[in-house]
Amino acid sequence: MEVSIQPATPADDAGIRSLLRRQSMPGRIQLAFEREPRFVSEGELTGEASLTFIARDEVSGQVVGIASRSVRRAFVNGIPRRIGYLGQLRIDSHYRGRWLVSRGFEQIRKFQAQDPVSFHLASIVEDNEEAMGILVDHPRRRFPRFSKVAHLQTLAVVVPRRSSKVQGCEVRQATSDQLGAVATFLQTNGSGHQFFPYWTADGLRRLESFGLGARDIFMATRNGHLAGVMAL
Repeated sequence: MEVSIQPATPADDAGIRSLLRRQSMPGRIQLAFEREPRFVSEGELTGEASLTFIARDEVSGQVVGIASRSVRRAFVNGIPRRIGYLGQLRIDSHYRGRWLVSRGFEQIRKFQAQDPVSFHLASIVEDNEEAMGILVDHPRRRFPRFSKVAHLQTLAVVVPRRSSKVQGCEVRQATSDQLGAVATFLQTNGSGHQFFPYWTADGLRRLESFGLGARDIFMATRNGHLAGVMAL
């Protein structure tokens, strides 16, 4: 079966979403990260220069692989820098072992040469032993070198209904004219965390086109000063 690697176009949207639905991430708990009702890459949400590649079966026309590369500003040693992010690597289980990952990395290298960054970040689910094996533990000769830099945990939070005043704080929804204050708060408190995204007011406003507006951001104030923010 002949498989080609090429940049994705809007016409590939349905094929990409189909791949993400049927190809879950392996592990003790299998997760399928879908993009409905339209495909949106992480780079479009939080970065710039976002580019998605697909692998296509030239006979059936089916999308059988996907990977994304984007550039974003994040804090590195307290300084905002442009860094790359590699994400959404998925390969149809019937097409593994066909050097698709190697060919995808070759495409990414071309764009790294055109728009160089110091390094790229990527995240791997802990139970995904296959990805850990070929990317970190026993990488192929022509693969980029991956090193572990952090261990992330995602928590599920049960939120009971209660008063908006909690432990001396007042919690309220943000307004559009407060996004500058939210961005400043995130920059100030995020600079001490490695790889924390560098948010600006314009960057937060851009999220509205993806369904997260100012009123989806909650601000906690204590004695008239902003003490915390979160978004849903």
